[in-house]
Amino acid sequence: MKPIFVLVVLMAVPLGASPTAACGAPGNQPPKLSANPSPVTLTATQGGAATNQGVTLFDIGNTQSWASTATSTGNWLSINPTSSVVLTNATSENVSIIGTPGSLAVGSYPGSITITPSACGVAGSPLTITVTLNVNAPPSISASAGGSVSLVAGGSAQAAGITLTRTNYTGSVTLSLGALPTGVTPTITQPGTGSSGSISLQAAANAPVVSNQSVTVTASGSGVTSANTSFSVSVSVPSTIALNAGSGSVSLQAGGGGQAIGMTLTRTN
Repeated sequence: MKPIFVLVVLMAVPLGASPTAACGAPGNQPPKLSANPSPVTLTATQGGAATNQGVTLFDIGNTQSWASTATSTGNWLSINPTSSVVLTNATSENVSIIGTPGSLAVGSYPGSITITPSACGVAGSPLTITVTLNVNAPPSISASAGGSVSLVAGGSAQAAGITLTRTNYTGSVTLSLGALPTGVTPTITQPGTGSSGSISLQAAANAPVVSNQSVTVTASGSGVTSANTSFSVSVSVPSTIALNAGSGSVSLQAGGGGQAIGMTLTRTN
């Protein structure tokens, strides 16, 4: 009997390499990727800094390399890196999906990242990651004052309410006042993290008369532009009357006729 010889060919695959290293091996899967998380939602502030989300790519086929394309209206979307060969010797890779709001208006913007895997020069099925960028208005506050304040010199205190409107801002707000009429003193109830405060004013007994003087209120908070509003203040003297006898005296004779004395009434307010 003649001897039979069998030739066995072994191919060395580097330790840790994906099976793609043997591109022609029977049963090899085509290059294919999955991503987590996917889809991706990014949130940014109008005119603010870029925002990003980490995403892990998983080799679920036989991937050696990949390349990407970012699609978005306004070119706000990008990926880092844009291509890679890391998966030649790994089963996963971390990338960063980046949204740059730039001059985009407040709103929600759709986009997508298309990643095409390949092995041995053959492209696999593209992976699409849907991305949404939500652009929020920057933090801001505004203030409005309720009506006017009418004071009486030496009288009781009167208050003006201050209402705050907050946009994406939850920080503490402090109220301060501009110039007040002479003789008028304030007591301020601060809004803090709330949406309203008040200004209580009282006029001293010797406060001069003032008609509709405008008083500025400034609302301030950390990280936001201060907001101004105003209200008017009037000061009057108390209402009084004074009575004065004209001649000062009356002379009468027994059994004689009547005599009159004039009385002068002076009214203030």
